[in-house]
Amino acid sequence: MSPLAAAAADPFILKIATVLINPAIKGLFLVALLTFLWGVLKFVQNADDDGARSEGRKVIMWGVIGMAIMVAAGGIIRIALGTINTIK
Repeated sequence: MSPLAAAAADPFILKIATVLINPAIKGLFLVALLTFLWGVLKFVQNADDDGARSEGRKVIMWGVIGMAIMVAAGGIIRIALGTINTIK
């Protein structure tokens, strides 16, 4: 790609990242956080029932995995944008 074409693509790519990708990542992170908190609530409320505590533990685990994936995705997007010099 020529430098002129890359310069023209930078604002477009930055706009896509700020309007579509970043809000999607933040929204999915929020879903993962709510899943985590739901698992904590289930774990604490059912302290006497081993089966329900196990279910709460699984929900907590999936919430943590989801948050880790969203943080990693955000980092990958930031690295990619930094590579094409759109982050100032």
